[in-house]
Formats: sequence, structure tokens, C-alpha cells
Amino acid sequence: MKTGTVAKRFDLDQKTIKMWTDMFPDYFSAGALGEGRTQRDYQMEDLPILNTIKIERSRNVPFEQIGAKLAAGDIDNNLPPEFTSIEGDNAIAVYSQIKGFQIQIEGLLQEVERLRRDGKEKEDKIERLNREIGKWQAMYEMLKEQMDDDD
Repeated sequence: MKTGTVAKRFDLDQKTIKMWTDMFPDYFSAGALGEGRTQRDYQMEDLPILNTIKIERSRNVPFEQIGAKLAAGDIDNNLPPEFTSIEGDNAIAVYSQIKGFQIQIEGLLQEVERLRRDGKEKEDKIERLNREIGKWQAMYEMLKEQMDDDD
């Protein structure tokens, strides 16, 4: 991702992005540093570093403390929503995955409903059988009493 794109999504000036990258070179990719290139090319792993710096600077944290935070690995990975957009072929791939997940979810929901119906039918059958057993036990008890009375 080019510097201008990164700056726009962070709502910062390109010079600020470049300055921060140059101030903390140990934490950025070779592409972000512009090594062997005429333009910088920020990778996804560079963005949380910039995000952390931006958040800390908004709190007026000195650069030395930001450097210590980065060195400790205390990185804020919660990127702004502007970084969640998906473009081109990636968008098509993600859309396909989402549709596949939707189809799987629908199938699973239908299976759950079928199992619920089957379970309800079995519960109803068990209840009917228990009532029938109760009737037969009552008849048995009644006949047993009659036989005992006849003796």
C-alpha cells in the first residue's frame, strides 16, 4: 500500500507517515522503508505499528516512550475502519467465502430444525406410550384386585 493511501486511511499527512517510519525503522518492513525502491510500499504488518504511534501521539506521548512501547511489543492492532475495505479480486474471493458460509449455516439450521422436530415427535411418542402403560397398569391392578377378591 502506497504512502498516500496509508496517510489517507489514517487521516494523516504523507510526511507524517514517512517521518514516523524513519524514526522507528526497526519496526517496519523493507517496503515501508523504501529499501531498493523509489516509493514506499507499506505491508499489512506495518499498519498496526503506525496505528500505535498515531494513538500514542494523539495522547501527547513522547516519541521515546512510544519507542519503548514498540520495543515491548505493545502494539495496537485495532485499525481504523478505513482499513477494512476489500478491493478487486480479494473482494470476489471474500464474497465467495461468505456465500459458502451462508449456505453451510442454512444447511446446519435446517438440520437443527429437523432434529428438533424428530425430538419433539419422539417425546410425544414416549408420552403416549407412558399414558398407555399407565392404562395397562391400572387395568392390571384392577384385575389383580378382582382376582384377590374372588379368592
